[in-house]
Amino acid sequence: MNQITIDHATATLRLQPVLSFYQDSLAPLARIPTEILILIFEFCVQSDTSGHSLSRYAMPFVLSQVCRQWRMIATSAPSLWQNIQVLPELLVPWQRFPPSNRLRLWLDRSYPLPITCLALLDSPELAVHNAELLDVLMAHSARWFTMDFTFGEQSDLLYQLCSQCSILPQLSCFRVEVKIEDGGIDATVPTSWIAPNLKDAVLLVQTGSMDVRNHLSLPWSQLEDFEGIFCTPKPFLDISPNFTHLRRCCLQISQDFDIPSLSYSTLPSLRHFEISGPYLSIVLVLNRDRLSLPALQILDVDPEEQIGPVADALFSLILRLQTRSSFRLHSFSTPFSLFSSTNSLTMAKSFASIQELRILLSHEEETGTSIYNLAHAEMFPNLRALHLLFREMSDEDYSLFARMVDVIDFRRKPRKHYPDVVPLEEVSVDVIRDSDGPQLHIPTHTIAFRTLLKMQGEGLVLLGKVVRGEWYSYFGDTRWSEEDLEQGAQWWARFGYNAWLFDPEIAAYMEVWLLLYQLAMY
Repeated sequence: MNQITIDHATATLRLQPVLSFYQDSLAPLARIPTEILILIFEFCVQSDTSGHSLSRYAMPFVLSQVCRQWRMIATSAPSLWQNIQVLPELLVPWQRFPPSNRLRLWLDRSYPLPITCLALLDSPELAVHNAELLDVLMAHSARWFTMDFTFGEQSDLLYQLCSQCSILPQLSCFRVEVKIEDGGIDATVPTSWIAPNLKDAVLLVQTGSMDVRNHLSLPWSQLEDFEGIFCTPKPFLDISPNFTHLRRCCLQISQDFDIPSLSYSTLPSLRHFEISGPYLSIVLVLNRDRLSLPALQILDVDPEEQIGPVADALFSLILRLQTRSSFRLHSFSTPFSLFSSTNSLTMAKSFASIQELRILLSHEEETGTSIYNLAHAEMFPNLRALHLLFREMSDEDYSLFARMVDVIDFRRKPRKHYPDVVPLEEVSVDVIRDSDGPQLHIPTHTIAFRTLLKMQGEGLVLLGKVVRGEWYSYFGDTRWSEEDLEQGAQWWARFGYNAWLFDPEIAAYMEVWLLLYQLAMY
């Protein structure tokens, strides 16, 4: 009897793996074809917005640990490993594998597909790891598709990148952000990148004196979108004749001392131009002898100084740019004090095509004349959307806000003596927030804001919403048009809606876009 029991137990143990296999085979997931399972895995990977590639909790690693079948599928599906997120600060000290080995494994499994990578290598405490990780990424530079590097103050990483990468056949979008101290990077022969598919480039290289072109030369003529920080206007003016396909340009200038460039350039495709920095640098770029922008529709001019005393000069400079280029502006952003001159009304008649206006306001600048001019019927008669962005929100600014509400009320009503003037339809309002300070928003309990909400009930479209007694603009404090939101949404999408890049305004825009898409489908 005992022998029979032992034989039965032995047979059961021997057959248990077989029974388990057939039992598992009855599960619905086990019967799904591999092609469909890969699609499900891809959706899981896209939904994982917080797990970085150096973590064992990243979705591709998690999927490969479920069972042998899933491991075989996950490790042999390159599409699960295309999106790479590198944040060394999240490294677990007791991880068994060095971060460079884990990244190398990830890259090997993504072969031969193009790769998208967000690499935040800005921690000086992890300088050795950062250099190793960058080396691993550069070994696969032939497969770079969309790359975003943040180096912090580690200028040697920029040198490492520029000196070793040159042929990038699949690169479409490239962004680098780094701060270089004087003498912080070795001199070198500039590297000319061969990147036939590069369309978007962002070079946020902050430096006291160095010209980034000394180290990196992009195929400027094929770019369609460019954002850059330059020490002076000269580098931009020197390369601007090459921007034959550029459609959008955001230019930041840090200094106003320069040797004027004698080159003249026409940017035939540029429709969106943003320029900020010292007043004299902006003048050098917009000078009547240098630049022509025949396709321009959106212009954002933001001098860092108060421009009241030179409002006439700057406005007339923009007017001459329009006359020389023969463009018709649709959207315009400027400090409110640009309209503080008695000549503003006369010059504004040449900009009757403007339908969208953003103004930056501060009580520290003269506003009386600007308010009078903006309320006048001849100032932008086709204006449909007005965006108010306050530089701060003190008691004096609340008083200024109340006066601006009166202007809004005046402009939204039909003009009896000016029947061709378009009533104001949309308004947004916000205050600039310091990224390191409290996240201030405009309170909605004031008399002025209650008046604005009353106008909303009467048909005025307020671009935002009330949240716990505060106003949240749809655009936030860094954007002012739907095109800006679309640009941000596209960049976020390239990195799988990564949580590190989360922006509440972009997320809200995506929700509205999805809702409109669903309504259109029905």
